[in-house]
Amino acid sequence: MNKIFKPLLLTTAFLIASYSVHAQEKCATWTNMQQEMKEHPELATQYEQWQTTIDNYIKEHKGKPKNGGKRIIPVVVHVIHEYGAENISKEQIISQIDALNEDFSRTNNTYNNIPTPFKALAADCNIEFRLATKDDMGNCTDGIVRVYSPKSTDATNRSRFKDLSYWNSNKYLNIWVVKSIDAGESMQIPGTVLGYAQFPYNIFPSGLMSTDGVVLRSDHTGRIGTAMQPGRSGRTATHEVGHWLGLRHIWGDAQCGNDFVDDTPIAYGPNFGVCWDKYPYHVTGAQNCNRSALDTLGEMFMNYMDYSDDDCMAMFTHGQLEVMDATLNSFRKNLWSA
Repeated sequence: MNKIFKPLLLTTAFLIASYSVHAQEKCATWTNMQQEMKEHPELATQYEQWQTTIDNYIKEHKGKPKNGGKRIIPVVVHVIHEYGAENISKEQIISQIDALNEDFSRTNNTYNNIPTPFKALAADCNIEFRLATKDDMGNCTDGIVRVYSPKSTDATNRSRFKDLSYWNSNKYLNIWVVKSIDAGESMQIPGTVLGYAQFPYNIFPSGLMSTDGVVLRSDHTGRIGTAMQPGRSGRTATHEVGHWLGLRHIWGDAQCGNDFVDDTPIAYGPNFGVCWDKYPYHVTGAQNCNRSALDTLGEMFMNYMDYSDDDCMAMFTHGQLEVMDATLNSFRKNLWSA
């Protein structure tokens, strides 16, 4: 909701006022960013520069023809485990890569469920993820690294678990699979976070490249094995990779907030338990964000950047694709190939 990125003054007051979902937290990307900014104040300036870069790219390329073909992104999956169920199989990891590729190519199994008014906004992102076949040294690999460590149960940046295994984030999308993720000091609700990612703005020159990537809880990775449970279709990764490619939550991480995308309807906050049978879904009362009376479409709960159940998610919009295109052609331009 909104057509362009705007500079954002990230003061302490802003960070404290940011929207919190408390016990229903699913994604800790925004919480993690707040913590990083407390430890690295210079990131606030980089955040504004990132938004300006993305905004300028979108304006300069609006309406211009796009080059065809997939953007291929090599992936390395680091499984941090204690020899338990979190040491997921290669087949389960491959099922996650398959889920990502379906969601980012608009070939997902929920696409046909999108209500007609929103279906026209659903984008094929022309992005393909592949497990790496060569490591940083040019050696053959299957793109999977397994490391034993008790840090699998305390997977936060402050525990430095990513130091256990990391590949150059200028060449690979790093995905860390762990047993559990602490929600962080500000949330104090361990075990409720399913994943988190690092936004692209804080790679350079802050020196945070070694933490760049996506973290997933093992039982929400892929769609077989430990993840083969009702309501799990590998879309925690789709959501987190969306952050990694520059997307905000659809509610803008604030009540009736701004996700800086022009074709996502305004949302009061994250949607839980909303699915196809509730369309059109409207938040009522003071929580309707002062919508126009002509706005009859309701919440875009099926967007991958909301908190709906996996089976109720189905789309990125063309506006969100513009942000991802801008990210891939600026901050992550060295990472993909045609």
